[in-house]
Amino acid sequence: MPYVLGIDVGTSRTRVAVSRQTATGWSDPVPLPLQVPTVVHLAPNRATAVGDEAARHADGDPTRIARGFVARIGDDVPLVLGGTPCTAQELAAVLNRYLEKAGSP
Repeated sequence: MPYVLGIDVGTSRTRVAVSRQTATGWSDPVPLPLQVPTVVHLAPNRATAVGDEAARHADGDPTRIARGFVARIGDDVPLVLGGTPCTAQELAAVLNRYLEKAGSP
Protein backbone atom coordinates (compact mmCIF):
# COMPACT_ATOMS: atom_id res chain seq x y z
CA MET A 1 0.00 0.00 0.00
CA PRO A 2 1.59 3.34 -1.01
CA TYR A 3 2.33 5.81 1.73
CA VAL A 4 3.91 9.22 2.27
CA LEU A 5 6.21 9.84 5.19
CA GLY A 6 6.18 13.34 6.65
CA ILE A 7 9.17 14.46 8.70
CA ASP A 8 9.01 17.57 10.89
CA VAL A 9 12.61 18.54 11.62
CA GLY A 10 12.31 20.77 14.66
CA THR A 11 14.94 22.79 16.43
CA SER A 12 15.18 20.39 19.34
CA ARG A 13 13.06 17.34 18.39
CA THR A 14 12.12 15.70 15.10
CA ARG A 15 8.82 13.91 14.57
CA VAL A 16 7.35 11.64 11.90
CA ALA A 17 3.86 11.02 10.51
CA VAL A 18 2.52 8.78 7.75
CA SER A 19 -0.37 9.12 5.30
CA ARG A 20 -1.55 6.05 3.37
CA GLN A 21 -3.23 5.94 -0.02
CA THR A 22 -6.73 4.53 0.11
CA ALA A 23 -9.32 3.79 -2.57
CA THR A 24 -10.71 7.31 -2.12
CA GLY A 25 -7.47 9.29 -1.73
CA TRP A 26 -4.93 9.88 1.01
CA SER A 27 -5.67 9.28 4.68
CA ASP A 28 -5.16 11.97 7.28
CA PRO A 29 -1.57 11.98 8.56
CA VAL A 30 -1.05 9.73 11.56
CA PRO A 31 1.82 10.66 13.89
CA LEU A 32 4.16 7.76 14.56
CA PRO A 33 5.55 7.17 18.04
CA LEU A 34 8.97 7.86 16.54
CA GLN A 35 10.50 11.13 17.66
CA VAL A 36 14.15 11.85 18.26
CA PRO A 37 16.30 14.72 19.46
CA THR A 38 17.53 16.81 16.52
CA VAL A 39 21.17 15.89 17.12
CA VAL A 40 23.82 14.44 14.79
CA HIS A 41 27.20 12.95 15.76
CA LEU A 42 30.02 12.52 13.24
CA ALA A 43 32.56 9.87 14.27
CA PRO A 44 36.24 10.07 13.26
CA ASN A 45 35.58 7.44 10.56
CA ARG A 46 32.72 9.69 9.26
CA ALA A 47 30.02 7.29 10.49
CA THR A 48 26.99 9.18 11.74
CA ALA A 49 24.62 8.71 14.63
CA VAL A 50 21.41 10.64 15.19
CA GLY A 51 18.91 11.29 17.94
CA ASP A 52 19.39 9.67 21.32
CA GLU A 53 22.41 7.69 20.13
CA ALA A 54 24.12 10.90 18.97
CA ALA A 55 23.27 12.68 22.22
CA ARG A 56 25.02 9.92 24.20
CA HIS A 57 28.28 10.93 22.48
CA ALA A 58 27.98 14.56 23.62
CA ASP A 59 29.92 14.25 26.88
CA GLY A 60 32.72 12.12 25.45
CA ASP A 61 33.24 14.01 22.21
CA PRO A 62 31.39 17.36 22.14
CA THR A 63 33.31 18.69 19.11
CA ARG A 64 31.62 16.07 16.93
CA ILE A 65 28.03 16.90 17.94
CA ALA A 66 25.67 19.18 16.00
CA ARG A 67 22.60 20.71 17.62
CA GLY A 68 20.56 23.69 16.50
CA PHE A 69 21.61 23.25 12.89
CA VAL A 70 18.05 23.50 11.54
CA ALA A 71 18.15 27.29 11.87
CA ARG A 72 21.30 27.28 9.71
CA ILE A 73 19.78 25.49 6.71
CA GLY A 74 20.62 27.59 3.66
CA ASP A 75 23.67 29.14 5.32
CA ASP A 76 26.76 28.51 3.20
CA VAL A 77 29.05 28.62 6.25
CA PRO A 78 29.51 25.02 7.41
CA LEU A 79 29.46 23.74 10.94
CA VAL A 80 32.70 22.00 11.86
CA LEU A 81 32.35 18.61 13.52
CA GLY A 82 35.64 17.21 14.76
CA GLY A 83 37.49 19.23 12.12
CA THR A 84 35.16 18.17 9.28
CA PRO A 85 33.04 20.91 7.68
CA CYS A 86 29.36 19.95 7.30
CA THR A 87 26.56 22.13 6.01
CA ALA A 88 23.29 22.26 7.91
CA GLN A 89 21.63 20.78 4.81
CA GLU A 90 23.94 17.74 4.95
CA LEU A 91 23.17 17.22 8.63
CA ALA A 92 19.42 17.50 8.01
CA ALA A 93 19.76 14.95 5.19
CA VAL A 94 21.52 12.51 7.54
CA LEU A 95 18.69 12.90 10.03
CA ASN A 96 16.01 12.51 7.35
CA ARG A 97 17.61 9.37 5.88
CA TYR A 98 17.70 7.79 9.33
CA LEU A 99 14.05 8.63 10.00
CA GLU A 100 12.99 7.45 6.55
CA LYS A 101 14.43 4.02 7.31
CA ALA A 102 13.11 3.95 10.88
CA GLY A 103 9.64 5.16 9.88
CA SER A 104 9.09 2.80 6.95
CA PRO A 105 6.14 0.47 7.53
